[in-house]
Amino acid sequence: MYSNTEQNGGNLYNASTQIAESFGFYIFTARPFRRGVLQQRIEFALGECAAREHAGRKSCRDCAAPTQTQTAQNRPPRSNKPLAGGEFNKFFPAESDGYTRVASQEKEGFAEYKLKKDGKDAAMLAITDTVANPEAAAKFQQSTRQINGYPAIDQGSTATAVLVDNRFQVKVLSRSPTFTKEDREAWLQKFNFAGIAGL
Repeated sequence: MYSNTEQNGGNLYNASTQIAESFGFYIFTARPFRRGVLQQRIEFALGECAAREHAGRKSCRDCAAPTQTQTAQNRPPRSNKPLAGGEFNKFFPAESDGYTRVASQEKEGFAEYKLKKDGKDAAMLAITDTVANPEAAAKFQQSTRQINGYPAIDQGSTATAVLVDNRFQVKVLSRSPTFTKEDREAWLQKFNFAGIAGL
């Protein structure tokens, strides 16, 4: 008969072994092996990121999550002039949850849609190229939170915005008192930020 402590220890051992085996190596087996073999198996299972880069980072998610610097390295140099508003249209969220989307305005460096529900305006969705307005982008330096990995700020009590790749402001503006801050943040997450960053 095993004590509770021994049984719990056995359970932890078995769980740890299963986790280790799922990565292709056996850290918790009783059979001894040399450090070099373990290192080789770690590199094979986790790849170059974990083996060479992860040591200086807090979380594996830091290895996987794209940063604005990485995004910039993976795309061609941008023009220093505002992009055409039509470039943004395909990155807006699709209609869902009973909301319909209606084009509102499009011009150089800007595109906007109305979000309607039951025929009434609920919110405005907008993408702005801040290249000609660096002050707008500078406001995000004070951001204390992120949405989908990009800095987010509130603009007054009715608007929430995100700065994508240090250039494109994506904003949701409430037009109805029933469209809350939580609703704005939920709709911001529906934008195709990766596509916007690749412009």
